[in-house]
Amino acid sequence: MSQKFTWQDIPTLPRYHNRQVFLDTSLALTYAPGVLSSVLQSLLTRGMCVSVHHAGIIGQVCHSAHKTSARLAFVAPQSALADPGMMDLLTHLSQQAGEMGAFRVLVEVEEGTPLVDHLRRAGFNSYAQQRVWRFPARGWGDFHQEAWKPVSARDLGDIHTLYQKLVPGEVKRIEPPPTAADLRGLVFHHEGKLHGYAAAQFGPKGVLLDVLLDPSQDEHQAHLTAIRSNLPIHRSQAVYVRVRSYQQKLGTALGGLTTSPTSTQIVMVKRLAIHHQVRQTFKLPVLEQQPEASTPIISSESGIVHN
Repeated sequence: MSQKFTWQDIPTLPRYHNRQVFLDTSLALTYAPGVLSSVLQSLLTRGMCVSVHHAGIIGQVCHSAHKTSARLAFVAPQSALADPGMMDLLTHLSQQAGEMGAFRVLVEVEEGTPLVDHLRRAGFNSYAQQRVWRFPARGWGDFHQEAWKPVSARDLGDIHTLYQKLVPGEVKRIEPPPTAADLRGLVFHHEGKLHGYAAAQFGPKGVLLDVLLDPSQDEHQAHLTAIRSNLPIHRSQAVYVRVRSYQQKLGTALGGLTTSPTSTQIVMVKRLAIHHQVRQTFKLPVLEQQPEASTPIISSESGIVHN
């Protein structure tokens, strides 16, 4: 059985040193915190939870109050990915996410790992595939370099329009478009219209980019190098680009810039909450001198579903 990690469990932490498997790509590539710091932060911060299974495996889930989805951060140790207790741990982490107010839990997992089977048995389903590429550390082109500029709040509406145009419906139902608080990175305008947005997540370990670029634009490689040139970072800092399977032109362009992706991942979701409207007809009693009436009443129900 799994339970929440407590202060009494701290003496067990050395066994997990540098043995975690990250399930959140942005966390892994920008910060890559150690197990000790992650656990201590969970014990001191709302919106984070670490669970431990009696077989000696642990994991973390994180949820921001303004988000509808929580994210699995890591499981450890790596040698226990095939442990039968992993499914129970994943289920317990999902329950903790629901208690923190999340409607769903998201995870990015390496393709082919035994963890995929445990996730499926714990109620997770895949909804996208992606590759993560490390940007090559070599010369940069000048094409479009002046056109990629820092994003601002006034770009939000145009970014939403681009998002609605490029992202498939099944993904949009799980991943909402960015909010004003999420805006970091660069935008590309052409003839007065926004045609590109490079969302950037910065951290001490590196930068992760998610690029939306209108298919009408040619020279995707040149756009990518212009984005890299305009990032407010040192050129030696690692830069990664996350590309979904529906972004074929972008993937092809990155394939021409570097040899192969650093990882190929499955993106999975477990839905925790179902919101639906229930229509019930209540027959009202006959009052004095009043006709009999049947009045429809609509109520909203929300339930937590644990698989």
